Amino acid sequence: MEILRLKIIKSLPTNLKIVDLSADFRLRDIVEYEEWYGQPHKATTLQQESVYGLTEISRREIQSARLVANHGCYPTSVQLPLIPLIKVCI
Repeated sequence: MEILRLKIIKSLPTNLKIVDLSADFRLRDIVEYEEWYGQPHKATTLQQESVYGLTEISRREIQSARLVANHGCYPTSVQLPLIPLIKVCI
């Protein structure tokens, strides 16, 4: 199923905007993906092209992206309060 879905995404016209609801494109780093999921990503070009879809943080990148990796509710609940704090500390 996963491979079929990735093939379909690859075959779509590049002018289409795609929001992927799975976790397949949430990690852009190929090494991190393999560490977390225990297998290599099946569509590395698409993975590197994707933008993490948390609009409060990545609004500009999302506007110009072709492939948006939809965030999950649990990660969002943690990221929204932490990201501003991390930015202040850096």
